[in-house]
Amino acid sequence: MNLFSHTLKLTFIFSALLSISCQQKPTQIQVTQQTNLNHYKLEQPIVLDVRSQLDFSVSHFPGAVSVSWWDFAGDKIRSLPRGSSVDLARRLALYGINPEKNVWIVGYGKAGSGEEFRLAWLLKTLGVGKTKLFTSQDLRGQIPRDFEAIAKNTEFWKPSDKEILDIEIKSLKDLQNTYPKFTLILVASKLEKQKLQIPEELSKQRVQIVENPFAPVEASSPEFPVFVWSAQGVGSAAVAYRLRQTNINVFRLIVQSGSLQSK
Repeated sequence: MNLFSHTLKLTFIFSALLSISCQQKPTQIQVTQQTNLNHYKLEQPIVLDVRSQLDFSVSHFPGAVSVSWWDFAGDKIRSLPRGSSVDLARRLALYGINPEKNVWIVGYGKAGSGEEFRLAWLLKTLGVGKTKLFTSQDLRGQIPRDFEAIAKNTEFWKPSDKEILDIEIKSLKDLQNTYPKFTLILVASKLEKQKLQIPEELSKQRVQIVENPFAPVEASSPEFPVFVWSAQGVGSAAVAYRLRQTNINVFRLIVQSGSLQSK
């Protein structure tokens, strides 16, 4: 074999190896899918999807249950739950949810209003703390289309009341009388901000108003409790949930009248 033929043969082998190497890249993506599937099988979560019925019908995680935070909200005051904690636990048990279960909640993320956080916060108040939040983009293509997951109901369980997460008051005056120093975060749209009337007695407190529940907030002072309020309890749940992840002593504030007032 002459030198030219030997060089040509080596070139052909190198090209073949390079081609095989390039063809292996999609396999790496498949490995990632398998890893996520194994992760799902390991946790065996109940998947709740809080997106609109239209978006759910277009595409959703296999075995996901379409729910809305409105289904669990009070009729008059949306920030309050509908029914007692026992009633809520019974309803959630029909979805297969209990305090020992892992729950994945699919929402819109920053493109939404915090719907998934509102539901996650409700679960947390009942003692269901093993929750993870995703967007549909996070899970898209991660589970094979032919994979089937079926949610089964579970036995009734007693909700926990060990951790207080919601503080219910008649007015901001009650809050002022109970807590000498605190941080108050108000989540309000531009229209809602125009209607807000901050009482004079709160002038000595740290009050922040944000339009977006995902906007940065200043609540790093550990000695003062942090209260978060929003008209329907969705934005406040999103802020409070995120702050809880950083171990800040934060509570969702619920005013019995449904609106802020000083008296």
